[in-house]
Amino acid sequence: MDSTVDAIEAAYGALLDAVAALLAESVRSVQALQELRQRLDAFHASCDRADDLVCAATNRLALTADANLDALLRSVQAMDAKPS
Repeated sequence: MDSTVDAIEAAYGALLDAVAALLAESVRSVQALQELRQRLDAFHASCDRADDLVCAATNRLALTADANLDALLRSVQAMDAKPS
């Protein structure tokens, strides 16, 4: 997870650098615009990878929670089924 956050941070920093370089030019060059677009695409890609990681973790937690809830329900049902 740390490497994913580091990748987002690096991509965001590169995106900001590209924006700053573009704004510093008195005349916008095609190269600067292309660089900005590449940095924006890289930032989006790193965010998408992080989103995939979060979704996968959420799914794993949901499966674990379901299994634990099922076990708890079975225990409660077994207790209810015992004669007093």
